[in-house]
Amino acid sequence: MSQREALLSSATIGIGGHADLMLGSAVPALSLFGASSFNLALGLKAGFSLHEWIQIAAGFESLSFSGVSAGYLYGVVTVGSERTNLSVGSATPTAVIEGNPTFGPTAAFLAGTLGLGRYVALASENWWVPALPQLSMVNAGMVRLTAWRLSLGLGAARIAPLRIPMPWIDLAVRVRG
Repeated sequence: MSQREALLSSATIGIGGHADLMLGSAVPALSLFGASSFNLALGLKAGFSLHEWIQIAAGFESLSFSGVSAGYLYGVVTVGSERTNLSVGSATPTAVIEGNPTFGPTAAFLAGTLGLGRYVALASENWWVPALPQLSMVNAGMVRLTAWRLSLGLGAARIAPLRIPMPWIDLAVRVRG
């Protein structure tokens, strides 16, 4: 279970060894706009291991409100272990408004985690959108503290057109495994 950016509450469950299903909701929208703002976050990721240290995956994440869905399709290659790794991939944003799908410009991303011991890790996620010069880069970094089955990540994301960084907060609880 996870609470991301203080906006999206979600739960992810592993399906077999190499697939995850995520369900969630943008809880602030429910409290601000009431029951008429029902929304659903949905994600599916599937992949396989080429080697103990090399994984390949593809998937999608979306957030749907009444009559509108937005999200992205992605592919990623990860090299490393759970605590120390580097991922590179690309994503295509999608939107469906009243049943009409549209696709945005492809973006590339580079992300990684560096474990600094048993309880602390640094994480970074960097997106490059070459077709949108006004939003060409999104850079984020956080410190993740882990104890028992609880993980708390605190950091910030710099989005090119904004003057101040946005908080990046992630609270997760590992139920099993």
